[in-house]
Amino acid sequence: MVRTLKTGFKMKRLFHISWASLLLIVVSVFIWLRPMSVNALNYLIWKYSMAAPAETGNIVYQGAHIHYVSYGHGEPVLLLHGGLSNKLSWFSQIPWLVASGRRVVLIDTRGHGDSTPGHSKLSYRIFADDTLLVLDRLGIQRTDIVGERRRHYCALAGPRSAAMAAALFGRIGGFIAAFYPDGYYPADFRLLAGDF
Repeated sequence: MVRTLKTGFKMKRLFHISWASLLLIVVSVFIWLRPMSVNALNYLIWKYSMAAPAETGNIVYQGAHIHYVSYGHGEPVLLLHGGLSNKLSWFSQIPWLVASGRRVVLIDTRGHGDSTPGHSKLSYRIFADDTLLVLDRLGIQRTDIVGERRRHYCALAGPRSAAMAAALFGRIGGFIAAFYPDGYYPADFRLLAGDF
């Protein structure tokens, strides 16, 4: 009987030590990744407690289902994610932009996130066409754009003329978290010149 009690006590102690160790690991990771984990937690709290539901949908173009989501009301801002990413790369900015009175539009570009690749060869032109179709579906006639890495080029590749671009886009901003210390490559300048 005493031996059974000792074994039961050891198992209970081992159980508590295991849970305490697991909790310590989770808290350590949370602290280590604090900026990202706090922002992710803020985003989840915001997403599941916001009063207005998100507007989501898909467009079908050249064999691809392009997924988009729109939050909030007001002057629109289109956030374009970088390669090998998806719309959730903007999770830290979404609540802040919506709280500041902006309509935030996010697109999973072709072959990323919830969007399928379709049967067309991937190019900035096809990304731009997808982007313009999403804006049409949402009834957006003019928007500001922020693109991660080279995705803001998607917007620039779409309009067939400078006048059309000026009518459709407000402020266009891009940032590159590049692996290249000298910034843009010559190919980037060809993109800006319209050689898509």
